[in-house]
Amino acid sequence: MHVRRIPLAVAITLVITSVTGCGSKGLSKSDRAVADSLAAYAITQSDGVWRKREAQCMAEQFVESTGVPALKEAGLVSARGTAVPAKVTMTKPVAEHFADAVLACIDFADLMSRQIANARPDIDTAKFTACVRKSVTEKQARARLVAQQMNDSKSAALKATNAALLDCAEQATAG
Repeated sequence: MHVRRIPLAVAITLVITSVTGCGSKGLSKSDRAVADSLAAYAITQSDGVWRKREAQCMAEQFVESTGVPALKEAGLVSARGTAVPAKVTMTKPVAEHFADAVLACIDFADLMSRQIANARPDIDTAKFTACVRKSVTEKQARARLVAQQMNDSKSAALKATNAALLDCAEQATAG
């Protein structure tokens, strides 16, 4: 009986991995090491917001879509292939790859909810998450992530999503 469950579990894992976008589609050993370094850096810098599996998925997607040479050129990865521990302003193409990798691996509303939970423990995260899902489209979330990585504080998308997130936070603290 248990022997039949193993192939089923493997099949389910493969389906989940392909649907969620996690898992590399063919990273070399050196590219995987770069992805591992980026994932570890994301986890460390996020104050517990990024979960290991999400960070690994995002990093693999990012390395695969952008390429290690472009990540090195952007200053995100050192010549040795490790994540550079500094805030780097990304070019638009690199920022777009980053945003796509994030959204392929994690629900934006859930990510925002975890971020706000760290800063504002008084907020009902379930209400906040539901509000964000209704208020911020995937297109807006992508534009926000791109603007953040480009350090574009004047971005209309950033301003609009900031307003939506603030509104959601206020709704989630209302008694």
